[in-house]
Amino acid sequence: MTGRTRSVLWLVGSALVGLAGLAGPAHGQAESTRRMGEPLTLADAMARALEYNHAIRIERLGREQVRRDVSWGNAGLLPSVTAGGNAQISVQDVRLDLADFSGGGPPRVSPVRADGAETRVYGAQMQAAYTLFDGFGGRYRYQALQTRDRAAELEMRIGIEQTLLAVADAYLTVLEREEATNVLEENAGISRDRLLRATEDRRVGTGTEFERLSAEVVARGDESALAAARVEARVAYRNLLLLLGFPPTTERALADRLVSREDLSLWALLEEAGARNTVLALASARAEHAEVGRGLARADAYPRISLTGAYATLRQEADASNVPLLQTTGFTGGISVQYGVFTGGARGREVERATLGLRIARENEAQVRREVETEVLNQFARYENQLDQRALADLNVRVAERAFDESQEAFRAGQVSSLETREAQRDLLRERLRRNELAYAAKRSELRLLLLTGGLLEG
Repeated sequence: MTGRTRSVLWLVGSALVGLAGLAGPAHGQAESTRRMGEPLTLADAMARALEYNHAIRIERLGREQVRRDVSWGNAGLLPSVTAGGNAQISVQDVRLDLADFSGGGPPRVSPVRADGAETRVYGAQMQAAYTLFDGFGGRYRYQALQTRDRAAELEMRIGIEQTLLAVADAYLTVLEREEATNVLEENAGISRDRLLRATEDRRVGTGTEFERLSAEVVARGDESALAAARVEARVAYRNLLLLLGFPPTTERALADRLVSREDLSLWALLEEAGARNTVLALASARAEHAEVGRGLARADAYPRISLTGAYATLRQEADASNVPLLQTTGFTGGISVQYGVFTGGARGREVERATLGLRIARENEAQVRREVETEVLNQFARYENQLDQRALADLNVRVAERAFDESQEAFRAGQVSSLETREAQRDLLRERLRRNELAYAAKRSELRLLLLTGGLLEG
């Protein structure tokens, strides 16, 4: 090898090192840093999110708030007991005119004055009240609290399922972008080799300067695309850490193996969705709540019968009075009946309003059922198509690999130009990226079907 040849190769190598620098740290080094500890599977990620995700924690706390409202006391089914006491003192100047009728004639009036006379009053009481009958309103109120609690539980479940779906999507996005980065890294390596060959061909006179410059531009473009892909993969990884409650600087390996089910049955999915879909269950719970609300509105048409009782003590001391001391202690009890004879039609309108609310809730339940069935059909069609497209993409990748290998051999033999080799390289890159995209799209469709059938939280 001549001194000029060594110089040219040294310059080319330096240029390639500079191109590699556009992509940041070496991919293998970055992966070795991340691939520490036990790989985090998708199931592990969901289990971690259930425990540490902030949105899920908020959903559970909100659910707990509603649960605490369900009690007989809040429904008015228990007696109410209140206790109270008071103390009062007053100081007054009093003038009394006392009439004496004992003489048989006009009364004799004798004035009496008491300056600074005090009056002291002390009292304490305990009262109890209980509703014997209110048209079963208490029972309906308790049922309303229970149905509201059931709806809150389902709303919490929907929120958790949506968060878990976001976790799964973020997890798959990390894997997808890392695999795309690997494809782009291999593609950049091919472009670097092509630049080396184009430079050497230009040196020995079998290639043109245009081909060398074109190969250099392509290599730089591929290195830039690789650098951008690595950044986006890291961004996706941090987004996953956020959903899992990890600090943003955490380094944890992900399981690289992606397994998609191919045994899903449409009719089984439809049956499970009709029985277990959470959104449909929430619509049913709201219809049940509306039915209880109608019963509560009708309860106002009945009389209200209540029992009351009290125990009280009172002591009154007065300096300027014929009764200087008054003290009472004892029980008081009674029963009361109330009935709204005329309410201006408000009672009937309230029943009509509750009845319309029930009809709306039932129509909404029917609509949600149809929407769920339609979504299952649509999602399953996408899922099957993505599996078929992925199979075709696998075939296309194999064909593109053969075409690229053939173009490489033809280029070495001088039968095709470097531009034609680049076109075969582009075809191979496009088909690999498309296969990667379809594989993860099929997995996302599978997870959405799992969500529609109510199995995401259990699965």
